[in-house]
Amino acid sequence: MNKEPYSPLWEPTPSSALDSHMARFMKALEQPTVQTYSDLYDWSLKNRDAFWLAVWDYCKVLGEKDSLHETPHVFSPDPIFRNARWFPHGTLNFAENLLWKHDDSEAIVFYGEQQGVQRWSFRTLREHTLRIRTFFRQQGVSSSSTVAAV
Repeated sequence: MNKEPYSPLWEPTPSSALDSHMARFMKALEQPTVQTYSDLYDWSLKNRDAFWLAVWDYCKVLGEKDSLHETPHVFSPDPIFRNARWFPHGTLNFAENLLWKHDDSEAIVFYGEQQGVQRWSFRTLREHTLRIRTFFRQQGVSSSSTVAAV
């Protein structure tokens, strides 16, 4: 049995690590104690609300963090972790956050055995999504409806 420690399959070069979203996020935090990933991990555990508020802002999430309170309520714990709630009084539109771009840059690249490669731009994806939304609205589907696919 091999008892050697596992080694990473890949590591970024020092220059690509400095140009990563993780490095930019850590710099945006403006926390002098956060210089490495381990520092960020430790800080995120000690400052849970501040960390998740910073993630929301850095990622430019579209939505309301908290529609009821001036200071956002970030986390509602529960003894059963899966029942815990993040931003319990917040609202966001998942599709809006995925479709915020309206340009011709690639959104989806599909590689199929029969169809070959298909590429959709954000513009094309948005157009198709709007058609589906129009259809759902014509069928009476609203924001309080439950939609499932099989």
